[in-house]
Amino acid sequence: MTNRERLEHGVTLLSGMAIGATLMFVLDPNRGRKRRSGVQQKLVHAGHVVNRTARRQGRNLANQLSGSVAELRSKLRDRFRTIDDDTLVERVKAQLGHVISHPGLLDISCSRGCVCISGPVLDREIDRIRERLEKIRGVVETRLSLDEHPSWELERISGRRGRIPQREAV
Repeated sequence: MTNRERLEHGVTLLSGMAIGATLMFVLDPNRGRKRRSGVQQKLVHAGHVVNRTARRQGRNLANQLSGSVAELRSKLRDRFRTIDDDTLVERVKAQLGHVISHPGLLDISCSRGCVCISGPVLDREIDRIRERLEKIRGVVETRLSLDEHPSWELERISGRRGRIPQREAV
């Protein structure tokens, strides 16, 4: 008998022993009913978990689809009308607040879709500003006159601006 045949026989023997032990464990007349009930409860629980996950994913997909439709509708609507300059300035401020660390230091103005931004920024944030401005609806043209600064220098420039004043001890 070759080593391969011995190995196959050993695997067959171990498989048979495992199947027999499982059957004996489940079909035991004294405690088998309790074990089968436990397995059934676990299967029911797994079914509930799968059902709950499927419902959540379905809601998530429906919400994403609804958001995409609203975004497309808004893009189409903005294509055929001009956006108020004040509204566009607020959009730009809101979007830049997500990508730069000191948005309060920037001066933002707008005139008929042309956005002008000036002020100090971190040297690594200029590319992020340009990328975000390209994605904002209503921005036709951008003019950037930004002063690049390393982080330590910008902290000195910003001073206490944008920070909550501390009370003095009495």
